[in-house]
Amino acid sequence: MVKPPDRPSETEPSDPNRPSPRDSSAGEPDLSSWYRLSGIGLEFIVAVLVCGAGGGWLDRHMGTWPWLMVGGGLIGFAIGLWLLIQASRSMFR
Repeated sequence: MVKPPDRPSETEPSDPNRPSPRDSSAGEPDLSSWYRLSGIGLEFIVAVLVCGAGGGWLDRHMGTWPWLMVGGGLIGFAIGLWLLIQASRSMFR
């Protein structure tokens, strides 16, 4: 019986550079990397929105509309960018 070319035989040594077969069932793509990337995007958006909303709340109480909201949004952007860089460093190690 001839084995398909994509499966190594039991007598052949395994190649460490060869990608391992997917654990998912046949026909289903591996979506874990997409989930991780969408989580990074959500972290970025949440950081900007939370910091901007906090600045907007302070603006209403201090009467400085819209400057603290803009400052909070910029701080949230910086935090989101930092989270994005940290995640990319961990993904590409």
